[in-house]
Amino acid sequence: MPAPRIPVLVLAALSLALPATAAAHPERDTQFPDASLGSVPEVRTNGPAQVVCKTDSGDRIRQAYGLSASGNATARRSAHRTRGHLRAAHRRGHRRAAHRRAHTRARHRTAAHRRATHRVAHRRRAARRRAAHRRPAHVRAAHRRAHRRAAHRRAHTRAEHRTAAHRRATHRRMHRRNRVGSASLSPVQREGRERLRLLEKCRFQHIQAAVDAASSGDRILILPGVYREEPSRAVKFVGPEADRDQNAQGGGAGGGLDPSPGGLQAFLAQLGLTPRAAPEAEAAQAEGGTCDSMKEFEEPADGDAPVPNYRFQFECPNSRNLIAVIGDTDGDRKCDRRCDLQIEGMGRRPQDVLIVGDRIKRDVIRGDRADGLTIRNMTVEQGAFNNIDLVETNGFRIEDIETRYAQNYGVLTFTTDHGLYQRIDAHGNGDSGVYPGSGPEGHCERYGIEIRDVYSHDNVLGYSGTAGNGVYTHDSVFEDNSTGIATDSFASGHPGMPQDCAKWENNRISSNNQNFFAKDIQEFCAKTPFEKRPREAVCPQFQVPVGTGIIMAGANDNIVRGNSIFDNWRDGVLLLYVPATVRGDDEPEKQTDTSNGNSFVENIMGVRPDGTRDPNGVDFLWDEQGRGNCWEGNKGPGGAATKNDPQSLPDCKDQLNKQIQRPVNASKSAREAPCATWNPQDNQFPPGCDWFDTPTEPR
Repeated sequence: MPAPRIPVLVLAALSLALPATAAAHPERDTQFPDASLGSVPEVRTNGPAQVVCKTDSGDRIRQAYGLSASGNATARRSAHRTRGHLRAAHRRGHRRAAHRRAHTRARHRTAAHRRATHRVAHRRRAARRRAAHRRPAHVRAAHRRAHRRAAHRRAHTRAEHRTAAHRRATHRRMHRRNRVGSASLSPVQREGRERLRLLEKCRFQHIQAAVDAASSGDRILILPGVYREEPSRAVKFVGPEADRDQNAQGGGAGGGLDPSPGGLQAFLAQLGLTPRAAPEAEAAQAEGGTCDSMKEFEEPADGDAPVPNYRFQFECPNSRNLIAVIGDTDGDRKCDRRCDLQIEGMGRRPQDVLIVGDRIKRDVIRGDRADGLTIRNMTVEQGAFNNIDLVETNGFRIEDIETRYAQNYGVLTFTTDHGLYQRIDAHGNGDSGVYPGSGPEGHCERYGIEIRDVYSHDNVLGYSGTAGNGVYTHDSVFEDNSTGIATDSFASGHPGMPQDCAKWENNRISSNNQNFFAKDIQEFCAKTPFEKRPREAVCPQFQVPVGTGIIMAGANDNIVRGNSIFDNWRDGVLLLYVPATVRGDDEPEKQTDTSNGNSFVENIMGVRPDGTRDPNGVDFLWDEQGRGNCWEGNKGPGGAATKNDPQSLPDCKDQLNKQIQRPVNASKSAREAPCATWNPQDNQFPPGCDWFDTPTEPR
């Protein structure tokens, strides 16, 4: 019997569940930077700098670089002995030199006395010679002996001076060889001494103060310490969440789907499902746009709570951000102050500089139109929404970062271009570790954001990005999350819809079976505000199917090539269709504009890097909708065929496949529908939804 036909509106509602894996990010109206300008900034090691430190930075430097008693005791004792030996030798040398000078002065006085005596004797002898007309022979001999003795004394004095000069030169050479025990210091310890010298230049105890004092092109050098940014914490938090429970869902703190407010919630109602009520905007508290006013907030297009516009961020940078770099002063969306800043931790490891969010401010570090911004070598944690958030920024580098325990996102970029994520350890975040949302519109001609050497683990999602266009992710690891990677065309209000032209290559996507939706976790999260939870507690902010490696929901022209995808108990890769009406576009001709042209090539499925078999539940699951999607060269354990649903998948050499628009398999869409109504407060386990059950491990 053929499958029943389901009206397109119902299919749209059913598909509402699917893109939930790529969480919406409420943000003000934004635009992409000029793609013809900008570049990834280089790391600078010189130039103007503002130095930030804490009272214990010196002790932390000595400990981190092995200069403390516990870390360098032998070298310190050796250096101390060497210095003691040098001091003793120096004192002996001074005593000998003083003795020689005194002896020389005494000899000089004796010689002068002798010369005076000799002159007197000579005058007497001359008088006697004149009297006797001839000097006696023995007098002439005595005179000659006196002259020889004087010449010998002068020669001896010159020799002593040469010996003293030799001793001084030898002493200088010894001092250079043993100066402060430098011969015993390792390169790491010498770097530590450079940090101690940098400590002498410290002028600030808070990072925001250094940012405020900086000019474009400056480096903000942060010495080891814990930075809580107390002055920023004291600034009043303003927003629709301020007078509510800080964990209020839909108040910009996450919590379920954020579809276009105009249509899809009604579609759910047609199916007899209960949609989540859109939050109501609060009225302005005052006129004039001050930091205590809601006048500078706007309704995001995805129906979420009001969010601050750029003017609010510019005038009140620390109302919602612990550290803010706001770069545009004239409203032209281009940076003209504090551009090209390099904010850098000066510890040996990222953990040596720790920036702690107050669990109320939405962003720990925000860069807004802050072109050329570099953030590197530090740990950031406990943001009430994001730990690091870059918006409308052209040119950025985020590297050597540990980002952890944010309520939603570890590192998020939005309508940015010419960027690099590198060497990032992201874990313990309630949405995703990294989120390159609304990525640059390169239309498959270029990749504007590169993600490499990232380790994203123990999050609800390792990677997500609504409209994550033009992103190249490679040589990274996404493991032990609920879902590894997601990209989508779901949430309205995200520039760059529909999603297209990303590439994932040479990544490891494995063991994404961690279930943060367990009953005890969800019950605890529902009753405990974020600021009252243990910092390590991970509370899911968006629903995802536990046990999934990659989910692509409404994605176009992406490349998944050469990845190692294994031990994901539900699906290795899941490709799903999302109609345009979900994102608020009801034009009929656009309803099939997603899930087209994606290729999955030469991936190793169900096999660990050492060759051990470790299968996925299903390697490739496709809802069968779209045009030009293809699979080629993918291999299972021992080079066997992959396990797919449907069993037969189009080949990339099939030219006809590129022309045929395939219809969606309605039964596959229908079974996901109940998950659409998940809400962390009052509908944690929608009837009929199996996303939150840990799948059985495949054998």
